[in-house]
Amino acid sequence: MSGFAAATALRPAGTGRFDVDLHPGWTIGGHPNGGYLLALLGRAAATSTAHPHPIAASAAFLASPDPGPAVVVAEVLREGRGTAVVRARLEQEGRPCVEALLTVSTLPGEETPVRWDDAVPERSTADHADAVALRIPDGALEALLFDQVRVGIEPASAEFLAARPRGLGEIRGWLDLGPEETVDPAALLFAVDSFPPATLDIAITGWVPTLDRKSTRLNSSHRCISY
Repeated sequence: MSGFAAATALRPAGTGRFDVDLHPGWTIGGHPNGGYLLALLGRAAATSTAHPHPIAASAAFLASPDPGPAVVVAEVLREGRGTAVVRARLEQEGRPCVEALLTVSTLPGEETPVRWDDAVPERSTADHADAVALRIPDGALEALLFDQVRVGIEPASAEFLAARPRGLGEIRGWLDLGPEETVDPAALLFAVDSFPPATLDIAITGWVPTLDRKSTRLNSSHRCISY
């Protein structure tokens, strides 16, 4: 077991460079989860500027790194009063694995009222207690990631688990990082890739690798995410 904060810790290694240890527990099929890698880049981007919160990201996954030592390089392209734009790259043994362009900002505190607009889906009324635990079929890829976090699927979205996709392309549920962990903006970057792909609600397929992740947008209350 390794908590999210510990698994995404950065060690400064010079201006814009950070050493990281890709934890073997945050893997699917032996390779680190894409959202986990994106969270590392988000932390590096925020650490490199005066703005501590990643609010948008576009990433390309070029090669799958192995668990173990890696390097994150962050380059500030623009820093303004309200936001900064950072290019970040994760490398392993000199090989680029993930390239990302991130926008970071400073989000207001919890005292700021939550605002919902037409771009945000209606909030679910489902009860967390009724969540269907995400399970990996026997004989499928080893998913140690789900020993670290708990993913529960809303019952109405869970038909794909019984090979009965609804054809809506929508999966809703809950992500639990553990009682000692904080769901900060970097954790939300992880969240977008910790759920099963929404395409499974259209057609049942095999493993779906992350090749590209775009336009992760966080609202100012930390409570909503869309992509």
